[in-house]
Amino acid sequence: NPDFWRVAAFVTAVLFVSQQWRFMDLLMPKFVMRYFGEDVPFANLASINLWGCVFLPPLVASQTAHLDDITLIIPGLWIMAIAPTFLVLHTSVPSTAAWIAMITVGEVIWSPRSSSYAASMAPDGQEGMFLMLSSWPTYLTKYPAGIFSGWLLGKYLPACPDCSDKLGHYEEPYQTCLECPGWHGDATSLWMFVLGLSLVSPVIVTLIAPCLRPNTTNTGTPVPYNIAKVR
Repeated sequence: NPDFWRVAAFVTAVLFVSQQWRFMDLLMPKFVMRYFGEDVPFANLASINLWGCVFLPPLVASQTAHLDDITLIIPGLWIMAIAPTFLVLHTSVPSTAAWIAMITVGEVIWSPRSSSYAASMAPDGQEGMFLMLSSWPTYLTKYPAGIFSGWLLGKYLPACPDCSDKLGHYEEPYQTCLECPGWHGDATSLWMFVLGLSLVSPVIVTLIAPCLRPNTTNTGTPVPYNIAKVR
């Protein structure tokens, strides 16, 4: 079934931008604590995404129901992919909140439609397999995101053991790693890496969008799989 490979290609392409979901869980807390201190409520920052995913999807769905899946997925991917730009341009707590808010906006635009796209491509009786395929990014990003997060923190934002105790809490008079003598971090390069990695997804999906769409007749209606196969 060529539509299976269309969905598989789409799922593979969005793996790059999907890393940002895991970066919110694995990278962001350490980044905030090392750069801004332990008093920054990183859990409140993460809740921006949770609350957005509760209230925004119905609003987005009601306003975009007339658009087909790929047409809506592409701008959603671009919005989510460029979200780290806030932290590339200015490293601050408000920029971190803006990053998470923009991730959320992009996510609620494209992520629900990815399931819709997979289901619409499935032949009768195989909807479950296609929907399972569409959920792969949630699971396939867990392991590489952990590796990337550890490497990025070690290279661009290492710990500062000279100014903290064995549990990682800062010792007086230090409040952040920035205040620790001899410590050097490069948050801009860290977020530039995240930005570059994320941009791979919308670029690929935009380029292959014509191939991701189902076969259509001259009238623009989808061709049933068994007819398309004969052709």
